[in-house]
Amino acid sequence: MLYIHDFAGPVPRVSEQLPQWQAFFFENASRPLWYDHPFDIRGNAQFVLLIARGNGVIALYDRKERALVRTFETLPDGDLLRSAYLSADQRFIVQENSDGGFHIHDVMNGQLRLSGRIVDDEVAIWTEDYRFDATADAANLIDLAFAGRSRQYSLDRFAATRRIDGLLQAVLYEGPAVNVPSMQIPPDIAGSITLAGDQIEAAIDVVSGSVTTLSVFQDGVLTDIVPREGSLDGLRVPRLPGARWVSIVATNAQGLASNAQSADLGPSENDRPSQALIVAVNTYNDSEIPSLDFALRDGGRFGEALAEAGNEVTYLGNLNASVEAIRDAVATLAGGLTPGEQGILYFAGHGVQDPSGALYLATSETRLDDLPGTALAFDEISRLLAETEGRITILLDTCHSGAAGQGTFATMDDVVRGLSEVPSNLTILAASKSGELSWEGSEFGGGVFTYALLSVISSDREEHDLDRNGRIEASELVQGVRSIVAAASGDRQTPWLMSSRMVGDYAVF
Repeated sequence: MLYIHDFAGPVPRVSEQLPQWQAFFFENASRPLWYDHPFDIRGNAQFVLLIARGNGVIALYDRKERALVRTFETLPDGDLLRSAYLSADQRFIVQENSDGGFHIHDVMNGQLRLSGRIVDDEVAIWTEDYRFDATADAANLIDLAFAGRSRQYSLDRFAATRRIDGLLQAVLYEGPAVNVPSMQIPPDIAGSITLAGDQIEAAIDVVSGSVTTLSVFQDGVLTDIVPREGSLDGLRVPRLPGARWVSIVATNAQGLASNAQSADLGPSENDRPSQALIVAVNTYNDSEIPSLDFALRDGGRFGEALAEAGNEVTYLGNLNASVEAIRDAVATLAGGLTPGEQGILYFAGHGVQDPSGALYLATSETRLDDLPGTALAFDEISRLLAETEGRITILLDTCHSGAAGQGTFATMDDVVRGLSEVPSNLTILAASKSGELSWEGSEFGGGVFTYALLSVISSDREEHDLDRNGRIEASELVQGVRSIVAAASGDRQTPWLMSSRMVGDYAVF
């Protein structure tokens, strides 16, 4: 027996006024009813959500009508149900599952409108016909499986035909209809990649599907697009000076991309040292901007490690890190790189934002009441970096304890968003995820993020060179830094990588 009583209204005077809704079930019922297990309750002024996790059921009770208005008994992946939420406009119910998945249901007709998943704080949503939208790297992290195929396919491989910007608004709030072609499976390829002198040679076999073009990525950067003309056995393209990793992707007429075939080309006679720009700011003249303890020290330690490894380092700290000096140094770094060369931009300090949401890099002279005149806009940094012909790795440590996300102070998501609209030759490794702080302490000699960087590229380098090729690839850097930071911070800080449209791996250090 189930009774629902609502004591928010008039006090009942007689017993008949007490029950507002009731139901009965018996042990010999033909099927279990959703309320034969304990359930959670979440409500507002009009509705009450009843969440029966043991049964995988969500029910919606209308307090004004005194009745159940909707029961969702056939939820997708209902056995994984963790909780449910009503949207602010009370038109949709969000089903949260224990595996990071979620589903959005329409209250009026009970229809499933959108599904999605959260992986490493990245979010993707999709419709039943797999139109999708996603945050920066979510489409690389979430895979689709097809009957009869052993391989899984990441969402980003369907972007050419099925990615719809603003999908949530269009689906939930009746935006313009978007027509997409029928669902197709991307091509699969296999083959070999070798080096002949200064030429990359590839023999590619099409395992399934059709192929119209081959795209070649060197150290993660797109360098060649080759139309298919007959056999794919004789692909030859020049190797970029110093390029170590090469990946080849096949594309069909609909723009769907295959799996990547990758190879390590080994050391190059044209290997050149990286050019690095270190910007670190500890002290701020504006009393509203809290000074930091270790940013300057972190920048110095990291710069010394790069210089000892033979890299060219420019260091700007505190008052030397003026808006003009940083702008000129970023322009010099970006403009001085040729194809195949690498640059490193390291920043430790505060990121700030104005009331409109525009993002700035704070310097010692920055005043919060005049950000355009005293701080460097991230939009300007992005424009300078977008002009480079080389590859640039950005290392950001901007969200420090006591400031991150508080009004003027930008979160790491804000800062990365300010730098993300650039070509595939930009990679950002941020010290922490959204909502997390960048921890620091004397036991680490400064910030945990820089402590981890130095461990991976210097003091414990052999341990983190997983493929034993003498270089630290981007994948090895991220894996090593994440594990060290997680252990040192008690899992309270998680570095994350934003690699805009990058394919394959590349050697960083």
